[in-house]
Amino acid sequence: MAAHLPKSPIKAKPVLLVRAHNNEADAAALEALGLQSVIDPYLNIVASANAAGATRLISELSNLGEGDWVIATSANALKFWGELVSSSALSAALAAAATRGVQFAAVGEASARVYANFGIHRVFVPSKPYGVDLAAELAALGGPGSTAVMPCGNLAMPTVSAALGAAGWTMISEVVYETSTVADRPASAEGLANQGPGGEPREPAFSALFLRSPSAARAVVDHAGDTTVPVICGGTTTAATARELGLNVARVLDAPSSAAAAQAIFEVVVGEN
Repeated sequence: MAAHLPKSPIKAKPVLLVRAHNNEADAAALEALGLQSVIDPYLNIVASANAAGATRLISELSNLGEGDWVIATSANALKFWGELVSSSALSAALAAAATRGVQFAAVGEASARVYANFGIHRVFVPSKPYGVDLAAELAALGGPGSTAVMPCGNLAMPTVSAALGAAGWTMISEVVYETSTVADRPASAEGLANQGPGGEPREPAFSALFLRSPSAARAVVDHAGDTTVPVICGGTTTAATARELGLNVARVLDAPSSAAAAQAIFEVVVGEN
């Protein structure tokens, strides 16, 4: 569990960041606004054991041509696909596909940047970084009969594949990474709880909780139980899950950047103090 201390701290409890990795940019953005943060991952994200499926995607990719797509709904999808088949093999397959007129899409800028690690720099990104927007805008670009290769995670929502399938696309997908809740209770879970070990009421140790995925919301509830800590969500799907779980959703981001997240968290925390 890592704490990030601001240069000019605001008198507020720290913000809890719980995703599996890449929390540092969010922590730095919060620090710039004078907010402390604590990083304590509640999730594990690892490559799947489905090396055969990852290889199948490479094979299917070799059959694609003009009017077809490769779709990344997360940065992890591309990262772990590359790990399973090797970075050089994926780079070569994507480059060959590009010469045949295959196009590339990502749900947001973070995912689009990962394509660059494999030599792809022209990537379609929807006007809003959500699966529903990606699917709608891709359906408008590619008519019925298009085929898409889409690596995904074991907990991926079916939003994109279902919408494009309904629009007449052929969707080819394989699980290349797996997300799970950490087995051991994170140290910060005690600080989220509304009650002490004996059931006595107490104030939580955090001013806010930032969630970027539905799986993070479920992991928090699994380990911390009920909490009144204000929750800021990185999108509407995450917010819907958090509300279903009974979490105190205080804000839903309009944009996924660390700067936008920090500003939203700042406004919630300042309003709470």
